[in-house]
Amino acid sequence: MNQASFFCPQCQQQRLFQSQPLNHILYLLVSVLLCGIGFIIWILAASSHKDIWHCAFCGYRSESKYLVNPELWSLEQKKVKEKLAAEGERAKVKAERLAALPRDTIGEKAVAFYY
Repeated sequence: MNQASFFCPQCQQQRLFQSQPLNHILYLLVSVLLCGIGFIIWILAASSHKDIWHCAFCGYRSESKYLVNPELWSLEQKKVKEKLAAEGERAKVKAERLAALPRDTIGEKAVAFYY
């Protein structure tokens, strides 16, 4: 079990935080028992594993990057909102441009003439 001291936003104090690391011995045994197939599972688990830290006092859970810099989460959320607003604006402009295009194209006239 990993332990570190971070400022807990819920307790509003410096508290002890704990996280459960990846159990590499277990994955090594599975790899040996499955003749190397478990090695692929081990690589996937290690690459996707994120330590979730929880306060030993109140149980507040978060990633270490947010505990080290509490303003980071709000900055990331602000960037996501700005990105969504920009995508919405681009979609609106695209819809306006499509609406301004002429409806009767040569291909549509040829199809209508054929049928």
